[in-house]
Amino acid sequence: MTFLDMMLFFDKDKSLQWQPYRKPLNHFEYIPWISAHPIYVKKGTFLSKLSRVAMLSSQYDTYVSACREVADIYIAQGYPPMLIASWLRENYSARWDARLSNNELTKADVLVLKSKYNVSWDFFNVQLLAE
Repeated sequence: MTFLDMMLFFDKDKSLQWQPYRKPLNHFEYIPWISAHPIYVKKGTFLSKLSRVAMLSSQYDTYVSACREVADIYIAQGYPPMLIASWLRENYSARWDARLSNNELTKADVLVLKSKYNVSWDFFNVQLLAE
């Protein structure tokens, strides 16, 4: 049976297993390679997908298969295959090992979120382009 983004099932030994489930109307709308986002943002979204499929997989083989699917989707979005292969090689084991760890975040009084993308967009007039 499906539950949220997981497929739950019993294996041949009657053990409960789970794996990622993709809804039929999933459009795979990830950040495309040609976007103006910095490379660290693109890498961060890829690594977050690896962490997500690690949590949604009960078996290592299922996780490896799901990682390949994620990599294929990013490559279809225009990401360089060698870059995706290196991100995958450098991170997939660590994501699997950390999937069940309890990483409590340090709480702060103030959360400062600083981001900076391409500053040229600050000088770009969208209305002028529309005209």
